[in-house]
Amino acid sequence: MALSEPPDLGRVPKQLRDKVAWNERDRTLTISSPLTEAEAGRLGEAVVSATARETVMQTAEKSRTDAIDFLQTPAEKGERFAVRQLALRVQGELMLFDDPDVL
Repeated sequence: MALSEPPDLGRVPKQLRDKVAWNERDRTLTISSPLTEAEAGRLGEAVVSATARETVMQTAEKSRTDAIDFLQTPAEKGERFAVRQLALRVQGELMLFDDPDVL
């Protein structure tokens, strides 16, 4: 997220600092892990202007909702798991390979 002012990350706990990174050149704050509401509030306190605080809060909300959608497993997304079966052609006929002695 682009911010008009740099956040004072010295005011936030180390655990929260590990989840964010400030890029002075681009003037952007990157959130690398979803933030809880309490963490978002503390990060919002690290900026002075109301506009920057609102930007932090909106981006923290997105980190909680969008990141969860992105990190879902295929099963959570409703995709079906398919396992292929091994089959052999025996005298021109396709037979499933299920001989217990060979397996």
